[in-house]
Amino acid sequence: MTKTSLKLATKTAPKSAPRKQGKEDTPIKRDRLIALLLAKDGVSTSQISSELGWLPHTARAALSGLRKAGRDIERITAKGEPSRYRIKIEGQGPG
Repeated sequence: MTKTSLKLATKTAPKSAPRKQGKEDTPIKRDRLIALLLAKDGVSTSQISSELGWLPHTARAALSGLRKAGRDIERITAKGEPSRYRIKIEGQGPG
């Protein structure tokens, strides 16, 4: 190996770019999602998608994430209508 190739071989990889300070939109969107789910009549995944700018699978994944985090999310079904979801609050009955 020559001196030049040795220098190139031992060079460290460039450091990755630092995270942007404004990259905190996930908690904000999570808060907006929770606010949507607190509605008495609940919210559909298509409404979540359009309100937050998410694709439908992202809206469903966010609901699963909230469930995993311990939120009690109930599914409201009505014949011929899409399912609606809301955060279940103690003392809050169906409908």
